[in-house]
Amino acid sequence: MKLPEVFQQFLNRKPEKKEMFLSLLLDVRFVQAALWDIEKSGKARVGHVSTEAVVEDSWESRGESCDRAIAVVAQQEQADVIEKVVLGFPSHYLSSSDDIDASIRPKAKKLTEELELTPIGFVPLHQAILHMLKVDEGVPPSVILVGVSEPTASVVLYKVGNNQGQKTIEKENIAVNLEVVLKSFKELEVLPSRILLWGFDGKSLETVKQELLKHPWPTRANFLHYPKIDILPTHLLGTAVSLAGASELAMTIQDEPEEQSQSDVGEGGETARSVHKDQGVTSEEIPVEDTQGQKEGIQPRESFITEEIDENIALVEPESLGFKRDVDVLEESEEKETIGTTEEISDRGQHHTPEENPLGKKQPRFIIRNQLASFFRAMRVPAAVPIFLSGGFPRLALPLIGLVLLCGIVAFSLVWFFPHATIILYEVPYSIQEAGTVAISPTATVVDSQSKTIPGKKQERSVSGEKTIAVSGKKAIGDPSKGTAVIYNKSLSSKTFKKGTILTVGSLQFTLDTDVSVASASESIGSITFGKAPVAVTAFQIGSQSNLPAGTEFAFKDTGTALAVARNDQPLTGGTSKQVTVVSRADYDALVKSLTEDLVIKAKTELAGSVSGSERLIDDTIKTTVTEKQFSQELDQEATELHGKLTVNVSGISYNDTDVGQLFQELIGTKVPTGYVLSEKSGGVTASNIQVKKDGSIGAVVSYRGIALPTLDMPVIKKALVGKRVPGAVDYAKGVTGVGGISIRITRSLWKDKIPSNARNITIAAELLE
Repeated sequence: MKLPEVFQQFLNRKPEKKEMFLSLLLDVRFVQAALWDIEKSGKARVGHVSTEAVVEDSWESRGESCDRAIAVVAQQEQADVIEKVVLGFPSHYLSSSDDIDASIRPKAKKLTEELELTPIGFVPLHQAILHMLKVDEGVPPSVILVGVSEPTASVVLYKVGNNQGQKTIEKENIAVNLEVVLKSFKELEVLPSRILLWGFDGKSLETVKQELLKHPWPTRANFLHYPKIDILPTHLLGTAVSLAGASELAMTIQDEPEEQSQSDVGEGGETARSVHKDQGVTSEEIPVEDTQGQKEGIQPRESFITEEIDENIALVEPESLGFKRDVDVLEESEEKETIGTTEEISDRGQHHTPEENPLGKKQPRFIIRNQLASFFRAMRVPAAVPIFLSGGFPRLALPLIGLVLLCGIVAFSLVWFFPHATIILYEVPYSIQEAGTVAISPTATVVDSQSKTIPGKKQERSVSGEKTIAVSGKKAIGDPSKGTAVIYNKSLSSKTFKKGTILTVGSLQFTLDTDVSVASASESIGSITFGKAPVAVTAFQIGSQSNLPAGTEFAFKDTGTALAVARNDQPLTGGTSKQVTVVSRADYDALVKSLTEDLVIKAKTELAGSVSGSERLIDDTIKTTVTEKQFSQELDQEATELHGKLTVNVSGISYNDTDVGQLFQELIGTKVPTGYVLSEKSGGVTASNIQVKKDGSIGAVVSYRGIALPTLDMPVIKKALVGKRVPGAVDYAKGVTGVGGISIRITRSLWKDKIPSNARNITIAAELLE
């Protein structure tokens, strides 16, 4: 039997080959390639992601890296032909309006031409990341995106999905630079408590994360509490660009008509960014809906579903659906039963051939439904004619009743059991500030509200370290000159000169090496003969200046020359000297000072790290003491380096934010508005003008900043939202005290704008509006 044309189309359908698209992320230090396609359901399937480093910052090297990355993903996905590409650019390749920078356009164009690719659009990387977060989390995120590169970093701040601004900072001292940027957003009362780092070098990202974690954010910027700092895995950057590109292309790829008039394009709304032929990209423009009041370059899933349904609806004549004016349909159907099956099917098949189909390639559901109805009429199946048996009971009554019950059960399930909704109420916090003078006493154990005293806790840490420095002391070393001198005694009595007796020649000094006795002088007629005795002498100073020639006369330091002198018959020799570096007292002091500074920084860091939770260390109370020092070289020892080891003890006083909150509880409690309750976990404390008194107590001016949150009766709110349309739910949320926004996500429902009637299928939660 020949089947109708509609079934022949289904049976003879050939599997369609999916078109693969390429995402190419271009950065200074790396590139990423990813292949993706769009499934029939409209969802994007992202395949393998390949990352390649850029050897040098040039577009030739960047093109080679792109070629390698594309080859890897093409092999993984077994893609033979890759033509269309979506480009992803970081902030430093974009203008202030998130368009491709004029200097980058020709280079990007040349790169795509060399790779034989056809660009169909581009996506700013920070917008792609935001879109991925919104898809994953279901709500517009509030986040601070920090792209870490060399030598700068890009900062983009989003508040409930809205771009509040973007700036570029130096990577060096990134915590301080980021603090300056965040303080420039003065219009924001509270900053997003989430910082997301992205980049290529994992070690560099981890270093930046640790530096940011050490920064005291709650006391330096408008954070309600310490922000959460995470690192976005590098491979997710390519995935984000792919998802953003897929969301823009999904509608065009699924139900794209053969011809699109210029008016249709005009009614499609805003178009996503595309680069024209003279700018390196040739593509059709992609329709996109801006749901957040800004250009995200992203097509929401809800708008895609709505437009998909609209494209499948066509205006047809009532007669083609079986409706005619002033005609009994049942009578007309009986007349049609006389027509041959083959002829009727043939006529209807010719009426809906693709060549004559006025709707183009894709036939609307209504026409397919008419073809099915024609097939059943041709098979002689009665429409709904009851055939009575002998008992008068319709033969088809039971099946019809069962069918009606089944349809009712299915309809009831679709309405009652299947629809689910997730509702998030965004609470508007109420800020409360109070300041006052507080005494912090290390001897106190409890909070005293009358004297405004809170206990202080002594924190102590001991650290050791070693260091080696170059020595700077100078010293002359060598040997003294030596020889023999003859002592002449001019007196008439004998003399004994002890060892060490000093002889002088000008400024030079010599000493006797041994004791020596010299006979007295003797007189004869007209002459005196001096007593004499030889003795060994040694120069007191080292150096060659003590090498004296023979015949030099020496004088005794403590005996006059009229009584005794000395003279050498042979030259004094052996005196030498040279300059060497030795350990000096200044070297000791320099090593102690330098190593102490290093250890104090280390000890302060460890001390601050040991103070966790709500404890706050007071910097002005930190004291350091060197408890032990050792040196491997002695003073005046010849050496080129000095090695030393020190142990430093660092102590300080800390206080607890909880104690401050308890102290200010009574003052702040009177300022909480009706319908709000003070949050104990969100208080911020800032201490200033700290003074340490003689008795050890500490006085400080403390500023306490807390927030009050609305008291929401969730069961009552859920009951009020059951069965409401989305606009009605939004209006209701506006009237609830302390609610500044509402997010509604409806799933598994035929009505995307209606909250389920079954309260058990509604999940409701509250989040802080940041």
